[in-house]
Amino acid sequence: MLHELQRRVIDLEARVLAAPSLRWATIASVTPLTFKLDGLDTPVEGTPSTTVSGLSLGDRVQVTLQAGRATITGRAKGTQNKVLWAGTPIYMHAEQVATLSERVSDQATGIVLVWQAYVNGAVKDYDIVYVFVPKWHVAGALNGKGVQCTLWPGNSGTAPHQKYVYVVNERILGNAINGISPRTSHVLTAVLGV
Repeated sequence: MLHELQRRVIDLEARVLAAPSLRWATIASVTPLTFKLDGLDTPVEGTPSTTVSGLSLGDRVQVTLQAGRATITGRAKGTQNKVLWAGTPIYMHAEQVATLSERVSDQATGIVLVWQAYVNGAVKDYDIVYVFVPKWHVAGALNGKGVQCTLWPGNSGTAPHQKYVYVVNERILGNAINGISPRTSHVLTAVLGV
């Protein structure tokens, strides 16, 4: 009877070891492709197989481990910000448009408009304002409707002002009011997918 019990335990252990295991990891390098499993300090040795294209350094991925082999089978959505637009900085007045590289509706939660101080014809790395627009905005009747962006022109104690833009699923459209002082203290420098 003891012999039969030992055989069953060994059989069960073999089946457990042969079963696939799903783990989360982070891409450690792209060339060659390596990943670091959550909880480990160093990348796993060897190059994994992958069913996911376009992997980048730092991407969060799901890895299937089975019989000593690793296969990257998925990528976490919304874990990294994508730059959907980063053209020449613009006031977003009536004639200005920021055409996005991906639709707002394709993002995990929406977009972030990045406004930066603009002084004497130059973008400054201060007074940065991030304005979140949920993808819900473009899902129905609000697609193309206006969004107010409240901007503080520095810590000088002056009153805030508004930028007003129209958010369409594929682009951001400006408004004439954005080209009139004091609204010219900031320019749109990027649109991030989040």
